[in-house]
Amino acid sequence: MDYDTYGSSAVELAIDLANAELNSPETFLTSHEEWFAPGTAMTLSGRDAGKVRETSQLIRAVALADSQEAVIARLNELLALARPRPYATDHDGELHLHYASADSPALEQLTTTVAMGLSQVVVQHGWQRLGVCSAEHCDNVYVDTSRNASRRYCSIASGCSAGFATSFSSSLAEAASRISVGCARPVLDGTPVFTGSGAPATSNSSGTTSGGASNSSAGGRM
Repeated sequence: MDYDTYGSSAVELAIDLANAELNSPETFLTSHEEWFAPGTAMTLSGRDAGKVRETSQLIRAVALADSQEAVIARLNELLALARPRPYATDHDGELHLHYASADSPALEQLTTTVAMGLSQVVVQHGWQRLGVCSAEHCDNVYVDTSRNASRRYCSIASGCSAGFATSFSSSLAEAASRISVGCARPVLDGTPVFTGSGAPATSNSSGTTSGGASNSSAGGRM
């Protein structure tokens, strides 16, 4: 299976967050500062640190879901934390889109990016592609990038099990150069809502939802 560059980057950040111990959420932010707009302050209040941990647990909850109904409910809870303000940039030399506003706080950039990135994997490739490692004493969340969706182990555990998929990061890097997948197109004041098919829809001030086209593409990375 393939991902586009920006989508793969966003879901990789989500997986890192789900698997982090988060004894110090600020340390997680500073160790992933390449995902944030230049000049973003990496300091968190106690409340915001709690929100980072909450976001991590919500990502894991999506991966643990055993039905599409459960995935929809849990993914919508994660998407409710997002504040999408998409903008175009070429800060790395290539024109691409970011989900969160460049002047938004670090927490908002984090929650928006991981929520939108994870939702794109689910709607484009199926919720069964998310999983939790089956290896003994390992509970890492992973995205199954195998051709036939047969993966049961994270990249760390699969290194000890011959015949399983190659590392997540390597698969994404190779795939990124080959294909683009759809990118959510939220309205500026809306909250994205996952409906189970197509791109995430967006709730507007009247309470209605509208879906993004599933084949619109966005390239690049944060």
